[in-house]
This record gives sequence, structure tokens and C-alpha cells, in this order.
Amino acid sequence: MTVHVAMSSAAGGIMFSDSQVSAGDDEEFSGFEKQFCGSDFLVGVAGLAEVADAMFDHLSLLVSHAGVHLSSSNIESVIWSYLETEVQPEAARAMQLLVVTPNPGHKMISRYTPYLFRRFEQRSVFGVIGSGEPFLSRARMRDVAIGIEPQVGTLEDLLVTVHGYAEASSQSRTVNDQFFVGYLVGNRTYCMGHRKIDPEHAPRALRGAWPEASGRFDEILGLVRTIQGELQNARRAFSSIAAGELDARARRQINDSKASIQKNRARLRKALRDYFQWYDRLLKRAAIAA
Repeated sequence: MTVHVAMSSAAGGIMFSDSQVSAGDDEEFSGFEKQFCGSDFLVGVAGLAEVADAMFDHLSLLVSHAGVHLSSSNIESVIWSYLETEVQPEAARAMQLLVVTPNPGHKMISRYTPYLFRRFEQRSVFGVIGSGEPFLSRARMRDVAIGIEPQVGTLEDLLVTVHGYAEASSQSRTVNDQFFVGYLVGNRTYCMGHRKIDPEHAPRALRGAWPEASGRFDEILGLVRTIQGELQNARRAFSSIAAGELDARARRQINDSKASIQKNRARLRKALRDYFQWYDRLLKRAAIAA
């Protein structure tokens, strides 16, 4: 069981994926990579683990052995063809997929649910699949009901928003909080994740540098959680408005949270920029060596 949640805006696209799989009724395992990071696309798969693994292996083999150039222009048709021709209909209908690809209108998220439709659905700026979807959807509906506007204008804001929803889904016993995260910025993808995840389908150079990548991920996630904590502090302080007042103590808390958020947003922006630059250098060195 799993969850994938993706959002996009003018700043880019981000997909969070958990790393837990279940075997039977009693066994659960963590550390599985459920997201495929291509050159300019991201793919998240929920459903039967055997089908997901076989599909990712198929995509990897197309790139490494068949010489097929997988990109945002053909990834959806390749996936659709694989499910139609290689997977038994009953098994294919059990699958769900999210694909993140560049889009001029910033609607980067495509969802494919074979048990409902025979093609990918219309693009949107938000998508979620997997057993954690009900928990995540309730969190999103709660925000809508009380008028909380998701902040997605910058990549760091988008990351904070998507992480908040991903953490809500981890309330499900079939979803963990050991996340793998893919980014689509312009026409480039980047990925990072928890140290216990085996990045089998990430770029080869990244697999060898996973300890450093996961360490940088911990730093980035720490900044995200600090910002989320300050948001919660500010909302708690503002709750005194229900009595028709906003006393001096509440105002101080809100101002303190504002200052902390501004400082940590700047740190998060720099940490993301540094990671992307490190990632680009890593892949460039690997290409030269090859």
C-alpha cells in the first residue's frame, strides 16, 4: 500500500512518495522506492507491487539496453502500452499512476486509473493516489473549509505545502513517513529521499552518492518542519480572535513566527538551490566519466 501526492505551479512540480509495502495482513516493509525519476518526468505507481516493480524495470531496460529515449513526450504512451500489452487486465485495473511532466499552463500532473478510464485523465495542478488518499483528502478539504490558501508561488512554499499533505497521509497504517521526493524544475528532474530507501530507479550516479543526498534531504526536511511548526504556532495564537480579541501576547507570537518563517524560507531556498547544483555536478561528472 502506498501514497503519492503531487502538486505543481509556475515554480515547478513536486511529488512525495512513501516507501512502505505490505505482504499479507501482518507484514510491512519500508525502504522501497516507488517513484521513477526520468530526465524530465516523474512517475509514481500504487497498486500491486509486482506490477510496479516490473514496470520500473521495463522503463529502466528501455533506457539502458534498448536505446529508447524516454521523455515527457512519450512516457505516458509507453506506460499505457505496457499495461495494455504486458499486464493481465485484472492486475492492470488494480494499478494507479501519477506522472509529472512539463506543461506551459503549469498543470503538470496526470493521473491514470485503469479501473476507471482507459487513458490518462486531464492534467491538473494536484494529484494523489494510493491507500493514504482518504487521509490526505480530508486534510485538504479541512484547509479549504476554513479558508487556508495553499502557498505555492515559490518552490520552497510548494515543498512545505506538499509535505504537509504527505504527512497527513502517513496517519494510515499502510503508509510511512520515509519519503522519496521528486522535483521537476523547468525541464529538469531531481530526486532525494530518506536514507533507508534504496534508490534503485534513480540516476546511477545518485545511487552511489545516496548517503550525501539523504543527508541533504534531512537538512531540507528539517527546515520544512520548522516552518510548519511556526505556521501552527501562528494559527494557534490567532485563534484568540474567536473571542473578538487579538491580545498583545498573540500579536507577539504571530510576529515572532513571521520572522522565523521568513528566515527559514530563505535557508530552505538556499538548501534547495545548493542541492540542485550538487546534483547537476554529480550527473555531469558521471556523464564525462562514461
